[in-house]
Amino acid sequence: MENEIILYGTSISAKITALALAKQNFNVSLIPDNDLKIKKKLQSNLVTFLSNGSINYLSSIIKDFSIFNHFEPISQIECTMERAARRKEHSVNFRDRNKLLGKVVKNSLLDKCLTSEIKQLENIKILDSSMIVQIDNKEDGIKLNFDNEQNIDSKLLIITSSNYKKLLKNLGINFIYHDFQQEALSIIVKGKIENINCAHQKFTSDGPLAFLPYLKNEASLIWSLKKNSRYLSLNNSDLKLQLEEKLKKIVEIEEIISIEKFKLHMTYAKKLFDKNAVVMGNVAHNIHPIAGQGLNLSIKDIAQFTKLLCKYRAIGYEINDYQILRNFDLSRKIDNTAYSFGTLALDSILSRRNKILNYLTDKGFKIVESNKYLKRKLIQNATGSEFFKSY
Repeated sequence: MENEIILYGTSISAKITALALAKQNFNVSLIPDNDLKIKKKLQSNLVTFLSNGSINYLSSIIKDFSIFNHFEPISQIECTMERAARRKEHSVNFRDRNKLLGKVVKNSLLDKCLTSEIKQLENIKILDSSMIVQIDNKEDGIKLNFDNEQNIDSKLLIITSSNYKKLLKNLGINFIYHDFQQEALSIIVKGKIENINCAHQKFTSDGPLAFLPYLKNEASLIWSLKKNSRYLSLNNSDLKLQLEEKLKKIVEIEEIISIEKFKLHMTYAKKLFDKNAVVMGNVAHNIHPIAGQGLNLSIKDIAQFTKLLCKYRAIGYEINDYQILRNFDLSRKIDNTAYSFGTLALDSILSRRNKILNYLTDKGFKIVESNKYLKRKLIQNATGSEFFKSY
């Protein structure tokens, strides 16, 4: 077949997948999906928290990863439960002495870097971005039919775009969807930051507010709010006052550089493959930003998938063999399920405040803060330090 692997999508996870496979000498044909929402996000002010494990993995497939060195390292993450006046706030501090937890990087720069790297590789071919009208998923390969009457055959199709939900349903992969009934404010602020190496997750009565510093005087705020929240309609000056109150002792805001809004929903693929088709990225698992692990989960998927393809190819297997794809699905099930439904449960608990839940969450914070073993395990999972040891 002319096309060994076809990868459909435009997102950051699509480009990381293409690079990871190409670096292992697979031939990849990349089909941009022309998803306007994805393009808008890649040109927006959005940032991503890259765990230390993800950074190490990306630096192994991106030649000039040093361009991200100017972003400040995150060595501490503080989670705080906001309480009413006169009540003590409970906090949990995550830090690993002398070790990097991660970095906050701009999505636009990461995308630009990936695009530049892709253009330098001869075994990544960019195909015309015509619309796919039919997917014929056969036993021994896959055929894509386009609206320009062109047909393309391949051994394996990787989908990172949800642009054509009807086609995804035809693949036999079932999804769980959940609308959080929330909108997130993505805000870039400039000001005096108390500790540029500390990220904060503040659980306010209005919704979780993440503070992510990435430069000495710049930070990104992600505030997840209910759709009817009054904060969504505030002008810049009024919003600045509210943020200063919520984040006092963390940052003195000089100005709000930009504000963007996006709706929040969860997507979870019950299975990551069907015959010769695999789903990756946000198509496989789109989770609540409360944990800051969205792209990190996808990078773990990509690393594991690439590793399995290389392992089985070395002993003579075809890259679309059922054994490989089933092994991939099973090996990522626990991690993806835990984060997808864990963040769903956490958001549900924290958005329904009452005395009993307040008591239980306070207890939970105290237990985590006092238990060094539990904190160490949570840090290892969040940073991917154990997962990426063999990559």
